Amino acid sequence: MNQKIKSNIVLTLLIGFFIFCLTVFSYIVFSSLNDFSLNSLFSATGKLAGLIGFVFLSILIFSGDTARLFDKFFGMDKIIKFQRKFSLITTIVIIFHPLFFYFIWSALGDINS
Repeated sequence: MNQKIKSNIVLTLLIGFFIFCLTVFSYIVFSSLNDFSLNSLFSATGKLAGLIGFVFLSILIFSGDTARLFDKFFGMDKIIKFQRKFSLITTIVIIFHPLFFYFIWSALGDINS
């Protein structure tokens, strides 16, 4: 099998796994919403950001540990570029995780005072 075809198959499987995880996590987190208040929406979004951040960090560790395996399919330069972009996305998601909970606490503080 051609190297380009193998890399496309591996990339398709990884993207499919990512979309599947995102769909399952979204369903789990947002199915528990009983009311559609802003606080419950921020809470669910904060939980989802935490789950996605955990999975993204796991993917970064996995892709770093198996870089030599994926080097055969993609090349080390593409793996390094992927990790650089993916780590930036992971950092943004992880930073937004506590911010959503801060928005809830600040909104509740304004209501209670």
